[in-house]
Amino acid sequence: MFKIKKVRHYFLAFIIPTLICMIVFYLKNFLFSIENLYVTDLRLQHLAFLNEFKNVLLGNESLFYSFHAGMGNSMLSTIIFYCISPINFLLLVIKDIRYAILFIYIFKVGLSGLSMYCLLKYKSENHSLIAIMFSTCYALSSFIVNYFFSIFWLDSLYFAPLVMIGIDKIFETERINLIYIFSLVGAIVCNIQMGFGLCVYAVIYYLYSYNIRYSFKKRIDKFLQLGGIFLLSSLCVGGISSGILLGFLSTYKDTSVAREISVTFQPAVSNLGYILKNLFTVGNLKTDYYNNFEPYIYCGLLVSFFSIMYLFNDNIDKKKRFHAFLVILVFCVSFCINFINLFWHLTSPMLFNFRYSGYLGLFLCMIAYEGYINKEKFMKKD
Repeated sequence: MFKIKKVRHYFLAFIIPTLICMIVFYLKNFLFSIENLYVTDLRLQHLAFLNEFKNVLLGNESLFYSFHAGMGNSMLSTIIFYCISPINFLLLVIKDIRYAILFIYIFKVGLSGLSMYCLLKYKSENHSLIAIMFSTCYALSSFIVNYFFSIFWLDSLYFAPLVMIGIDKIFETERINLIYIFSLVGAIVCNIQMGFGLCVYAVIYYLYSYNIRYSFKKRIDKFLQLGGIFLLSSLCVGGISSGILLGFLSTYKDTSVAREISVTFQPAVSNLGYILKNLFTVGNLKTDYYNNFEPYIYCGLLVSFFSIMYLFNDNIDKKKRFHAFLVILVFCVSFCINFINLFWHLTSPMLFNFRYSGYLGLFLCMIAYEGYINKEKFMKKD
């Protein structure tokens, strides 16, 4: 009975956000007028890319060359950059490419809820149903909602909680962890730019995890030992994904889009007002869908409230609260300084800025959950 209940919780963590998505799509009439869902890059690029990829899988097109790209061009770099997500194999199951993409998005939302539940369950064995509530908040975060038309970015959102579990297991076992390695490889392979942002976040989360467990000044030996294991694990990530990366880099420079991108391009930056606004609202989703100023970090008022309460909860270790604040501060500084913002993106974000903001939403969900399960320890004045 206990095992059935345990499996049921994992199932609910996946199915609840997917059902909410389908209900919203039904109420907005997208299920019957699906053309209204296809906007910006989803309509101009992604639909064509995935249709080409489907034809490649069915053996109707060549992986290495296509006459549908201008006067004819290699499709290898395009497929590597956009189409390698394992979820894209739903294209073979659902005949209509438009509905296939819709269910790819919904499936990724469900996986985000499931992987977040795994992280919260790993952090605490109690409050399983409450963990589902917080994992659903993550799966339906403003990043996933606002960037619904960029389905190629969403793989990193369901790999990210698994990367965090892998890092925590490195500290527990003091050995190389395969969950960390293959989750980060998966994120990089599915989308290089989002995967690179996850690599940066992994380093930040590793430093956070180390500092809440040990003192750098008192345990330099432990820092070097665990740092060496983390570095070796990260080198394994680079080694495994290098084949895909080299294949991408060898052809990416030849594409017209690559020639137009300049790493010196200066995107807009955010400020404290935008950051605070997006902590409590879904964001300003305009009709043109472009975003230069808004870091999408909102994961629901529940998460916003309890993540703030976490920082002021005296029953949670002061060291943990201080380093959690530092992680949040790193993201806020990144949103406000062009050089750091560009570093997170690997290349210019080009119209869709702060693509790493979803990782801050992930971190806020994690600390909000811990704040919630310690809520009974608050004094009434708090």
